[in-house]
Amino acid sequence: MFNQKDELTNQGPQFTFSQENFLTSILPSLMETDTVIFIFTLDDNLVEVQTLVEQVKEKASNIQALAHSTVGQSLPVRVQP
Repeated sequence: MFNQKDELTNQGPQFTFSQENFLTSILPSLMETDTVIFIFTLDDNLVEVQTLVEQVKEKASNIQALAHSTVGQSLPVRVQP
């Protein structure tokens, strides 16, 4: 973050960080031993997050999530583990 020297995505595909890149480049090559960490806020489209988690579950078993919320927000029952 706040990289002052150069745009990191110019350094190569390993520095690309987007959901589209994950779906096209990383998800197809995931292996059972890989770990995927989801970082999202409760303001995000949680159905979309859950759909992506289900896609990852088909490939890898070690999935972690970090969700950010503001006061009064909580994870809906339908997307809780």
